[in-house]
Amino acid sequence: TSVGGDLYLDSNPALATLTGLEAISSVNGSLSVTNNASLTDLSGLGGLITVSDGFAISNNTGLQTLTGVEGLQSVGGLFTINQNPALANVDGLEALTDADFLALEDDPALVDLAGLDRVTTVTGLLDIVNTGYSPGVRRLMALAGSQSQFEQAAQDLGCYAGLEIEPREIERVAEEVGRQVEAWLSEQQEQVRRGTAVMA
Repeated sequence: TSVGGDLYLDSNPALATLTGLEAISSVNGSLSVTNNASLTDLSGLGGLITVSDGFAISNNTGLQTLTGVEGLQSVGGLFTINQNPALANVDGLEALTDADFLALEDDPALVDLAGLDRVTTVTGLLDIVNTGYSPGVRRLMALAGSQSQFEQAAQDLGCYAGLEIEPREIERVAEEVGRQVEAWLSEQQEQVRRGTAVMA
């Protein structure tokens, strides 16, 4: 079943399950799951494969996992997961491979991004901020990951900083920071070419 436009599952404090929506395979507009305090997972959306124009999972105070969207493969527009204070991982997104814009913001308990391992294409912004890793820890992860194998980097962070972080998380953060640095350097080189660079 395809939803021809937008689908909003919003502002229902008594909504504890999405059971009954299993037949939906695509949303040809935007999908919003927002402000549902009793929702603990996304069970009921197991048939969903594509969302065409944005997917928001926001401000669900009881949401602990994204289990229930294991069939989701692509999201057009902005895919945002934010302000879900109990969300500790993104398990359930293992089938996701493509997103136009992906943002994980203000999810303070979120420390496990393993559910995003299959994502190969992010057309625009990949933003992971205000989650369980502070900027300082992310810098340490990037530094350690750039200087040794990720397994060794995990051991080093555990030994010298008391941080227990999976090698795959170090790999993800190191690669992300590397892409950001590469983009910044490219921008600076372009500005130098045009004579407009201001070096910090």
